[in-house]
Amino acid sequence: ANQDREKLRHTGYGYLRRGDYQAALIYFEGLSFIERGNLFDLQALGCIHLQMGKAEEAILLFDRALEVDPTDLRTQLNRAKARS
Repeated sequence: ANQDREKLRHTGYGYLRRGDYQAALIYFEGLSFIERGNLFDLQALGCIHLQMGKAEEAILLFDRALEVDPTDLRTQLNRAKARS
C-alpha cells in the first residue's frame, strides 16, 4: 500500500512539474484523503492552488502543513509567497 502511494505521488508530482495542475490536483487530493497529514502532499496541494491563482486556499493548506512541521522552511517560504 505504501509503495502504491509513492507511485501516485511520483505521478502527481510529474504532472505538477509539467504544469498540468488540474491532473496534479486530482492525485494529491486523493493522496491527502488516504493519508491525512502528509507534509509533502499538503505542500504540493498548496503549491498547486497557488499556481492556479487560489492563494487563500493555498495559505490554508500551507497552514495545515505547518501544523505537521512548524519548522519546515519550504512551507514557510511558500506560505509567505502566497500571502504576497
